[in-house]
Amino acid sequence: MAFAAVLWIAVPLVIGGAALRSLLADSRWLAVFVGPVVVAGLDLVLFRATHEEVCRLEARRHRWLRALVRDGYSASTFLWTGVAVLGLAAVIVVGVATGGA
Repeated sequence: MAFAAVLWIAVPLVIGGAALRSLLADSRWLAVFVGPVVVAGLDLVLFRATHEEVCRLEARRHRWLRALVRDGYSASTFLWTGVAVLGLAAVIVVGVATGGA
């Protein structure tokens, strides 16, 4: 998470928009930037049942979390969140490929 936060927040702030667009034009750097998003999306899709179990367990343990997630998120919620994250990664790649970034 820290790696992705630095990539997505600190790097653009430090190097600026034009330099970032130039950097992302290189497919290797684009893969470095989009890679954590793809990994997160695949994790949510592939391990959705495990995420559901852990979420339910943690919601039972912590009252503050229960206020946010009630009894926990379902596996289908993790599935669709993962699909949305993978869709976001695809939009970023297509945007860079077509010059929209």
